[in-house]
Amino acid sequence: MPATMAGSRGGAVGRSHDTTWPAFVTRLLTGAVTFPEMYERLRAPASPRTVTLVVNNTCNLRCRHCYLQVPRLDGAPLDDAEWAQFADSLIGVGPELVCLSGKEVLLGTTGAALLRRVGEARAAGRTASRLGFITNGTLMHRHRKTLVDADPSYVDVSADGLPDDHDAVRGAGAFAALLPNLRWAVQTFGRRLFVNLTLQKRNAGAAVDAVAFLHRLGVPNVELGFYRPLPYTDGALALSPADVAGVFDQLGAVESIPDGRGLRVLMDLDVATPGPLAAFLGSRWFSFDAIRVDGNLEPFVEHRLRNGATLEVRFAPYPVGISRSVRITPEGHYLAAEDTLDTTGYAAHSLGNVRDADYDFVRLHAAARRSARLHQLCRTFHADVLPGLMAAARRSAGPIPERVASVA
Repeated sequence: MPATMAGSRGGAVGRSHDTTWPAFVTRLLTGAVTFPEMYERLRAPASPRTVTLVVNNTCNLRCRHCYLQVPRLDGAPLDDAEWAQFADSLIGVGPELVCLSGKEVLLGTTGAALLRRVGEARAAGRTASRLGFITNGTLMHRHRKTLVDADPSYVDVSADGLPDDHDAVRGAGAFAALLPNLRWAVQTFGRRLFVNLTLQKRNAGAAVDAVAFLHRLGVPNVELGFYRPLPYTDGALALSPADVAGVFDQLGAVESIPDGRGLRVLMDLDVATPGPLAAFLGSRWFSFDAIRVDGNLEPFVEHRLRNGATLEVRFAPYPVGISRSVRITPEGHYLAAEDTLDTTGYAAHSLGNVRDADYDFVRLHAAARRSARLHQLCRTFHADVLPGLMAAARRSAGPIPERVASVA
C-alpha cells in the first residue's frame, strides 16, 4: 500500500546513470542531510510525475482491508462531463503517468469513458503520458474491447494470493469471479500485467506460495504491498513487526520456484507504511551500494535470483508530497500522496478542488504547491519517521560507498 497509490506503476521505468539521487538517499539515511536541504530538494515541481484519478466510490466487493471504505463523500462526485473536461486539461500537461483507479474503476460509466479518452489521446500523439489502471478484475469481461483499444502501459489486478485467502478477505466466490478474467489478461496484456497482493495477517505467511501460484497461471509481475490498518478497516488483519520482518525473511524462497525466468517480484515502499520500509532497510536485501535510480529518478534495488526470477524494490525514504504522485478524489479533491490513505481526512487535507480551479490542472497544481501542508508533511517526517529509518539502515547496509561518503 504505497503512498503513490497508483498500483505498480509498471515497475521501475528504464534505468538512469544519475548519481545525485543515490547519493542524496545515502546521505539522508546516514543523517548528513539537514531539514532545509531535504525540503528544498523535495519541493514540488511544476508538474507531478503520476496523477491518479479515483473515478468513483462504489465497488462490487466488500474487502476487509480496503481503505476506501467511506460511506459517503463530503461533496457531490464529479460527473462524466466534469471528469472529461479535467482529463483534457491533464492530457495537455502530459504527466509521465495517468492512472485510473476507483473503489472499482470498471463499475459505472466513468472509468471506461476515461480509458477511451486517454487512450485515444495517446494513439493520436496528443500526449506522451503512460496510461495505467487498477481493478479488482471481476468486471473486465464487460469491457474487454475498451481495455484493448486503450492500449494501457500497465494493467494492475488486485488479488490476495491463494484462492482461499483471497475469498477470506474479499468474499466467497471472489476468486472464481476473477480467475477467467485473469487468464484473459495474461494472454492479452502479457508483460504489461501486474497482480498486486496486499499482505496482511491472513496471507503474509504464504506470500511466496501466492507468488508461485500466480506464476503458474502465467502472471509475469507480482507486486507485494503491505496493509496499513485504519480506524474503519479490519484490525484483525494487521501485521505485527515480526510478521513484516518474516515477509523479507521468506523472499529468498522465491529462488525455489521452478523455472522463475520471466517472473518479477516487486515491492514499492515509502513513508505511508514506515514499518515495512524500515524492515526492508534493515534486511539483507538492502545496501547503500545497491541503490540505483530509474528513468524517473526513483530509487530502487534489484536482485537477480538463481532461478531466473527478479526481485525489484522501489523505495522512497522521504515524503513524496505532490512531486511524484498526486490524487484526485471522486469529489475533486487534490491530495498529496501521504494524505491518500485515510479517507476521513480528505476534506481537511485537500490542497484544492478541481471545480474551484475550473477543471484546469495547471491552476490546481500551482495552488497546491503553495500549501503549508507540504512543509508540514516534510517536517513531521524529518522529526518522527527519519530517525527510525536511519537506525534500520545502520543495522544492515554496511559501509557507505566511498564515492558517496566523499560527497557528504
